[in-house]
Amino acid sequence: MQNDSLTKMKDQLEYLFLRVVISGLKGNTLPIPDAKQLAREFLAIEPFSSIEDAHNKINQFTASHQGFLLLKEYADVYYDEDRLDDKLEIMRKHLKENNIDEALNIIHT
Repeated sequence: MQNDSLTKMKDQLEYLFLRVVISGLKGNTLPIPDAKQLAREFLAIEPFSSIEDAHNKINQFTASHQGFLLLKEYADVYYDEDRLDDKLEIMRKHLKENNIDEALNIIHT
């Protein structure tokens, strides 16, 4: 499941990257040589080994490329949702074992 989620995240990040580049090229705010350099830099942060790795690399990329903050926003939400899904799965296991206190303690971790 992690690989499917990671693939989905990677595909969406690539899509958003291209959308920002296309918008800049169409609006004449991003020269072609700059677009090429940005593409090289973006490709250099791949592959992602995990959702957390993708999140960290996108945060680093957008720190020096403010025009791509849309990618950071997406990565932040995806990362948070993934962490929540992990917690919910652990809580579900505890509930099946009738460990209600343990399930509720997961919220604070």
